[in-house]
Amino acid sequence: MKQIILILVSSLLFISGNSLKADVVTITGRQIFVNKSLYTIKGICYHPVPKGSSAVSFDNLKEDLKLMKKAGINTIRVYSPINEKAVFDQIQKAGLKVIIGFGYNQDGKFDILSGTFSEYVKTWKDHPAILFWELGNEYNYHP
Repeated sequence: MKQIILILVSSLLFISGNSLKADVVTITGRQIFVNKSLYTIKGICYHPVPKGSSAVSFDNLKEDLKLMKKAGINTIRVYSPINEKAVFDQIQKAGLKVIIGFGYNQDGKFDILSGTFSEYVKTWKDHPAILFWELGNEYNYHP
């Protein structure tokens, strides 16, 4: 239930900052609508860290998006915020949406504890690839 509330609150943050160029995302009951059409999330968690590395790399994004589309995926959930317009643009061009996740404590980089996530939202709130914001992750394991 807490996750549903977080998703709803996150979606309302998105809706309140929406502009003409972005899709209109609304919630009715337990259903998500994008531009007044029912949107059923067919998603995947995506954190592209190459073997032997510890850093996220979007070098294979184009190929990954093709595979996702072929599998029927329409939504990507990322573990950490994307901060590259070109990445958002590729996701949008592929016809997918993205859920941006914010961790509670990410050492002050777009996290909830420091409040820096709000600056990120202000920066990216109008990008049409963004479906909504996810505030926190696995609260059953973290504060």
